[in-house]
Amino acid sequence: MQQPNSAPFGTFFGDSGRSMKRILQRDCNLVVWNRNFPEFLNWWISVLKWGNISELEFDLQIDQIDGFEVELRSIVDRWCTKSADFNTWFTSDVTELARQFISDTGAEKVLLRLCPLAQKSVDNVFSEAPLKLMCNYGGKGLQWSPILQGENLDENYINVQPLDILVLKGTNWPGRTLNCFGHRLNPDLKNEDGIVLEIEYLH
Repeated sequence: MQQPNSAPFGTFFGDSGRSMKRILQRDCNLVVWNRNFPEFLNWWISVLKWGNISELEFDLQIDQIDGFEVELRSIVDRWCTKSADFNTWFTSDVTELARQFISDTGAEKVLLRLCPLAQKSVDNVFSEAPLKLMCNYGGKGLQWSPILQGENLDENYINVQPLDILVLKGTNWPGRTLNCFGHRLNPDLKNEDGIVLEIEYLH
């Protein structure tokens, strides 16, 4: 996991699922959760033709997670017909991230989106959602900027490895006292297959 030489105030780096809750602290606006997985998962992610699928969106509440997992698995099985083990892992990973995000943040409803890289913009973004989780499956990973809103972002991005998690506090987080950080796709991702998971706190 790449970290700036001096982490800006408001950022937190962790290596366990407990890291996600840190975003709720008043002095934290961004969490980077480093996750380690077997290499074979990266291989399966790299060989799938993610660009051939359509973007998916789901409005979810905590009591809908189990039904969502069943629906997502049926979709993933149509995407990938060669590895039931990978399909099980991918479905479980997305589902558990959604479940944990809802549980840790206390959200009543979230918007979950899965979008192929080829259909995503690389633009600099300051999230308007109160809270947002992002994870890139495949490619070179996401990027975040330690430069604050209103400053020049373009040459100040930090890479996040594929499968690592970004959790950001957006401009509409109640009582936010810190400026927001920028995020974007790695510009090189436009030439690679992969899919981005986004989970946004609605209320």
